Amino acid sequence: MSGYDRLHSAFAKMIRSTVGSPIVIGKVISVDSVNYTCDVQPVDGSPVYHDIRLKSAIDSNNAGIVIIPKVDASIICVRLLEDSAMMIACSDIDTYLIKTDSGTSIEISASGEIKLNGDTYNGIVKHAELKSALDALVQNMNTLKSATLAGFTALSAIDSGASSTAYNTAALLQPVVTNTLENPKVKHG
Repeated sequence: MSGYDRLHSAFAKMIRSTVGSPIVIGKVISVDSVNYTCDVQPVDGSPVYHDIRLKSAIDSNNAGIVIIPKVDASIICVRLLEDSAMMIACSDIDTYLIKTDSGTSIEISASGEIKLNGDTYNGIVKHAELKSALDALVQNMNTLKSATLAGFTALSAIDSGASSTAYNTAALLQPVVTNTLENPKVKHG
């Protein structure tokens, strides 16, 4: 071992004995998904670490990628300062969050639910089912229009054709063209 290696080893040992290991391994005991922090009980029995960061900076800017662990998940953290640490890995994930500065967000939960910019508009429409339902509606409307025409034709004998002439100016509904209804950039299945 060279002189440099011995010095490096002695220096590292001195730092570990003074400040402890920079790595904390433990179990998540609580999660704050608003402030993106969690509390961790180290496996070595040392005191609980509070407010472990789930993202690199805890500030008003919510942009970034955040992994929110489940309670009771195994977790590995790195100490940043004497009184703060940040999660670097966990065994069980509750939610993945991706947020941009422009406000775009994607949230993926452990249950498989995906939210694109929240859930205000409910689920994404199933294209094939929507087209089928709209085509059935168009067919029913056209059937109703044809039946109504028969009634107006019968009335034509009474009003000299005025009823059926006005009715005939309305065209039958056309099948729904769905390519104008879908956003091709967002897919699901």
